[in-house]
Parts: sequence; C-alpha cells; structure tokens
Amino acid sequence: MPATDNPTPLPPGVAKLNAMLCGCCTNENTWVPILEELERLDRGEYQGEDGLAAAIVDHLHLSEHGVSIRAGWLTEEGKAALSFLREWGVDWMDKGEFIDDEGVSHGFW
Repeated sequence: MPATDNPTPLPPGVAKLNAMLCGCCTNENTWVPILEELERLDRGEYQGEDGLAAAIVDHLHLSEHGVSIRAGWLTEEGKAALSFLREWGVDWMDKGEFIDDEGVSHGFW
C-alpha cells in the first residue's frame, strides 16, 4: 500500500508497543496477548493468562497497579491503545499508514 498524504494518528501507547515489539518482525499473533491483557484489565479481572503481556503493558505505563501487575487497571494511554486495537484489529499494520506524535510512520505500505 503506498504512503498516503493523510496517515491515521497512532496512539502513543500503540507506538511504544510497536517500537518495543519491533514492527518489522511483528504480526497479528504478537499483538493478540497484548490485546487480551488490555481487555482483561478493562474488565477489571484479576490474574491474566499471560504474565509477559502483563509485564509489557505495565512497563510501558499502559496500566497501573497496587500490589501486583495482574491486579491492575488501564491508564488513559492504555485505554486509548485498547480502543485503537479494537477498532483496527491486531493486524492494524497491514491496513495502512499510521503516524505517531513524533511524526514517525508505522505500518506496512
């Protein structure tokens, strides 16, 4: 897909996740556990299935927590990331050009 004159804005949390996961080798299977963790936190559930996804979401400040990262809640940035992934799906990089707050382009085109 060619670059566009009007790329879609990318939430900061998704841009940080993409940079951490290295977008050049990421596919939708990489994003599934992240989406599941964000959804678990959004539902207020305790103890997710994937401790690594919980640690990544916590490390990037998409969640906050008290005693345990598995008993956390979403930050505003985490809510924005969840909203984006719900709208665009875990294969978002294949759907066009996205640009972050710093003007860096993400996605495949």
